[in-house]
Amino acid sequence: MNNARLAYQEAAVRGASPVRLTVLLYEQVIQDLTRAIDAIAQGKVEHCAHELNHATSVIGYLHGTLNPEAGASVTRNLGRFYTMVRERLLEAQVRSSREILEELRAQMLDIRQAWLKVEADSITNR
Repeated sequence: MNNARLAYQEAAVRGASPVRLTVLLYEQVIQDLTRAIDAIAQGKVEHCAHELNHATSVIGYLHGTLNPEAGASVTRNLGRFYTMVRERLLEAQVRSSREILEELRAQMLDIRQAWLKVEADSITNR
């Protein structure tokens, strides 16, 4: 099952636009947060830490790929958002807080939705 999922993910990434890749990275963080929330509920602290570490890495990657030339205010706002997310992920891990993780997941879902709109608009305007 994992091999099939991995093959699907690799195929989705190959040839994807930068916007599509961004959407996929948001989806990965959302999955990481969902698994971390479940791990907290099950008392699996190490599993939760693993998921949060992965989410933090993905957020760090997203932060590192920001392009100031693509729009200074958007880049600045996303940079602040990514910094806040990393800080909240650490706080959630220290406190084993499902509430913080659920809040972050909701925020990531909202921003993912905005990226999906950007993607749809870029396809429409081709």
